[in-house]
Amino acid sequence: VKVEALEKGFMITVFSEKSCPGLLVSILEAFEELGLNVLQARVSCTDTFRLEAVGGE
Repeated sequence: VKVEALEKGFMITVFSEKSCPGLLVSILEAFEELGLNVLQARVSCTDTFRLEAVGGE
């Protein structure tokens, strides 16, 4: 997991060598619990799991 502060928000990158059922849902629920406002997200979960999410203030 990598978190970067942007000028007006943040970018979070999550990478896992294995994709597992429910991982995306768990991450999105965590974002919601933290009150993070995701404006754009890109997800790939073919063999590995990668999520890049950009959020605002």
